[in-house]
Amino acid sequence: MDFVHLHCHSNYSLLLGASSVSDLLMRAKELGMSHLALTDTNNLYGAFEFCQLAEAIGVEPIVGAQVEFLDGDVVLLVVDDEGYGNLCEMLTRRNLDGAQDACECLSTYHRGLIVLARDVELARSLQSIIPAGDLYLEVPIEECAGRDSQPGKGASITQPLAARCQIANQYGGTSHKNSGGVWGHAMAAPTSLPRVATGPVFFAASCDYERHRVLTAIRLNKPIKHLSESDVVSKACWLRSKEEMCRIFGDDSDAILNTVKVAERCKFRLKARPPMLPEFALPEGEASAEEFLEKICRRNLKALYPNADKRRVEQLDNELQVIGEMGMAAYFLIVWDIANFARRRGIPMWGRGSAANSLVSHLLGLTQPDPLRYNLYFPRFLSRGRKGCPDVDLDFCHRRRDEVLKYVLEKYGEEHAALLSTHVTFGTRFALREVGRVLGLSQNDLNALTRGVPHFGGCGRAVSEPSSGRARRPYAPRSESIYGSGDSPLQKVVAMAERIRGFPRHLSVHPGGTLISRGKLNRYVPLERSSQGLPVTQFEMNAAEATGLVKIDLLGQRGLSVIADTLKAIRANYGTELELDKIDRKDPKTLRLLAEGRTIGCFQIESPSMRNLLQRLRPKSEDDVIVAIALVRPGPREGGMLDRFIRRFHGKERVSYLHPALEPILEESFGILMTEEQVMRIAVEVVGLTDAEAHVMRKMITKGRRYPMTRQIEVRFKECAVERGFRPELADKLWELVSRFASFSFCKAHAVSYGLLSYRCAFLKAHFTAEFLAAVLSNHGGYYDTREYVQETKRCGLAVQLPCINRSEADFTGNRDAIRIGLSQIGGLKQKTISRILSSRDAGGKFLNLADFVFRVKPSYQELESLIRCGAVDCFGLTRPQLLWQMMRLYPALKREKQQTLLSGIDVPPSPPVPPQLPRYTWQEIEKMEIEILGVDPRDHGVWRRPLPGSARVGSNAQGSPRPGSLDMRAAALRQAERHGFVKSSQLAKYRNRRVAVSGRVIAGKRIRTRKGNYMKFLTLEDSDGLVEVVLFPSIYQKFGSKTVGASMVQVKGIVRDEGGSLMLNAEQIT
Repeated sequence: MDFVHLHCHSNYSLLLGASSVSDLLMRAKELGMSHLALTDTNNLYGAFEFCQLAEAIGVEPIVGAQVEFLDGDVVLLVVDDEGYGNLCEMLTRRNLDGAQDACECLSTYHRGLIVLARDVELARSLQSIIPAGDLYLEVPIEECAGRDSQPGKGASITQPLAARCQIANQYGGTSHKNSGGVWGHAMAAPTSLPRVATGPVFFAASCDYERHRVLTAIRLNKPIKHLSESDVVSKACWLRSKEEMCRIFGDDSDAILNTVKVAERCKFRLKARPPMLPEFALPEGEASAEEFLEKICRRNLKALYPNADKRRVEQLDNELQVIGEMGMAAYFLIVWDIANFARRRGIPMWGRGSAANSLVSHLLGLTQPDPLRYNLYFPRFLSRGRKGCPDVDLDFCHRRRDEVLKYVLEKYGEEHAALLSTHVTFGTRFALREVGRVLGLSQNDLNALTRGVPHFGGCGRAVSEPSSGRARRPYAPRSESIYGSGDSPLQKVVAMAERIRGFPRHLSVHPGGTLISRGKLNRYVPLERSSQGLPVTQFEMNAAEATGLVKIDLLGQRGLSVIADTLKAIRANYGTELELDKIDRKDPKTLRLLAEGRTIGCFQIESPSMRNLLQRLRPKSEDDVIVAIALVRPGPREGGMLDRFIRRFHGKERVSYLHPALEPILEESFGILMTEEQVMRIAVEVVGLTDAEAHVMRKMITKGRRYPMTRQIEVRFKECAVERGFRPELADKLWELVSRFASFSFCKAHAVSYGLLSYRCAFLKAHFTAEFLAAVLSNHGGYYDTREYVQETKRCGLAVQLPCINRSEADFTGNRDAIRIGLSQIGGLKQKTISRILSSRDAGGKFLNLADFVFRVKPSYQELESLIRCGAVDCFGLTRPQLLWQMMRLYPALKREKQQTLLSGIDVPPSPPVPPQLPRYTWQEIEKMEIEILGVDPRDHGVWRRPLPGSARVGSNAQGSPRPGSLDMRAAALRQAERHGFVKSSQLAKYRNRRVAVSGRVIAGKRIRTRKGNYMKFLTLEDSDGLVEVVLFPSIYQKFGSKTVGASMVQVKGIVRDEGGSLMLNAEQIT
């Protein structure tokens, strides 16, 4: 007898289901099952993945969900397209508006669905609503003390009530509760409803039960030892074979046969489909989207290029024709409308990605680069015969992006617009911490467990080293903290953490994806609310796009905010309106900054690898920054392409081509294949493939995907090459040239878009350093943390001024040769207090004394203490001990004054008490307070013992020893290191190709994966003179990498290498 599991939960039943979609399907395939249903709780998160995998392995998928209603839970299985739409709409109503009444909801949305109800009373209520044959009574496994494991002793539907209640309770759970005895009583009562047997299934195999318990403990936020039976599902809820299910339900064959009957009716499959392009509301008098789009483009062409040549006009004609043939005009107009909104509001915006290949995108103001000026290639963005929708990605000032999202959601409404979702999953460290917490580890044990564990890869099936027995993962740095025998508590935590690593934990919002639909969006995908109250889809990006939903990426970008804030400061400080569109593309000061690698803070070009590349490249124009962005990836570096390009760029190597036909395409990159656009041009212009074929080929070789037509494309490529006159052996070499391009690929249009933005940042840093770095700090930096940007400010020769209640704004401010720390940098100072400081200062002028400040602003005692200790109240001319003395006497006086004010109606600040002479703080004490409260070191890093106003010299009292963690402590460590033969960063040039040792603070690190799959790491260290760039190649990284995780100070021994003018330290040992 055949059987189908119709009630199965995967790990998309978050923190409840204990098996992945693939594990469930593989188990079903292994058991020879023809069908399998996926019915996660209140969601279709995994539905598309489930259907795709099921089709790939030969199992028929049944789409469904267990839906929790106010009057009970039901399982809903999709029969057809109408049923799928109804299920999506029902889930949306439940998730957006709260739980619904089952009878009321299903009376509207039951068509195309099969309903399985556990509760007989609910099932009877539904009988008047659901047509006969679409409603079944769900009969779960009724397990009594292992009865299911004894052949021939399956449970019977006539089993006594007490036993049924016991079984019902075993099946219960916090999110999957039933009505206990009521359920049992109803089951014991006679009913005419057809029955269907279910597991239900919450894990693929019985051994996964413990994983379910751990996930449940995490969900309920309680130790696993405190879980009750009602918190978890039964141990019996695993995916059993059809033979076992038939044995258990041996005397209820109808319940078994009905599973097959239901499965055969569920023909719906969630499949990929063409884009369902939304409509655009045309202005009155406009006949069609195509004509309106053409009108805008030709008008803007005339405005931007009054003397447009024939080539530009032909390019526009061609693009408009392709867009019209593919029905994409409305899509472009929708994005144009969004961009227009941003422009009207003055929201900084920048287009990026492959859309910059399009002249239409440029004329609509979606992208900035002129595609003809930069020799870009439209078919990389859109071409005839191409499937799917083009990507138009718009970046906005990160502080104002929400204004754009609000506009889109309000314009199209929740029925037609929503944000894309994504799932936050258990990473290595997160899994270790969560599992360790519920298994009872202390906070100290958790810290010890995760110390040195990388933020990537696996955490445990221990691979022990013969010498130490300590566990590690191949290719990952050894984690000194994960060790012990297989039965030790730590190893149990590690083993379970590895088993849940990658599991979804909760739903989140995609950083930029926005969906706009033609029809009702909730008929295509269920929606729910994000934590911010915004509607989000239950499908992630790939599933949403594959099922035909059209995505527009609207992202927040800090680089745009930095530029906008810098321009605002320039207007305020210099009275100048700087137009970045008109800056010199070969500005000497900017090119010098780039050639010296002084680009910390500059968008996309501040990482150690990029600064190293810029020093080797020594850019001669803005265009060379674009080249650098295209080159700075692991592939070019490993494959030797980077070195070869730099040699040719500087005229040290002859430029050559595989064939003369390649010269017009590869001339701009000195004969080296660099961009995806070049790959497509070779395929089309040299070989003779169509644009659509070239698009498929590009995706195949640049994304590393195993397309079914990979071999066909190769054959087609070579055949066309031969037809074009290439000898077969040359056609083979040409294919090898483009197919080996996978590691080196980059979209040129994207590099151009970001290169222009990066050059603008470099220009601003070169000419308006203080204003620019203040803007970087105010927008919370980029690649580095705030401390490093403050250090960069000092390296640029600028003074860093303490926060001041009379001078500071909320954020950092820059003016010519100094930056001032903003009030928001002060730890413990509330935003409301900052607002009161600024508004009171604007209304009543500067604060006259401490009493005046306290009376007008009314900070808390703790806030005022922090303000004093970090130096924000130094403006009153008193030492910090004196200010603290005043504070301690002022607050009681204020309390008395407040009572008198209420009686007399007089509203004047009290007079501040006059402080006595008090011992001043030492340097170390002042430094410690500032760093602890501000989170940064405002003092000059090169002068360790400079006396401060209101401070004593170091050594003037017993407080002269360095404080742990203070800058003085680090300075002492560095000086001690130098006395022991450590080389300073400024001296590295003297030691080329020699072995040295350096000591410094770790300010940045980046891990990459080599072409062979091994990991390596780049580190940036800071000492008293500057920065040291360190490379840990795979063997060194595996041995010493854990010492760089969470480290503040490290000592590195290695060999100094000169990489084309940029010094790198190839590490050999780290302590």
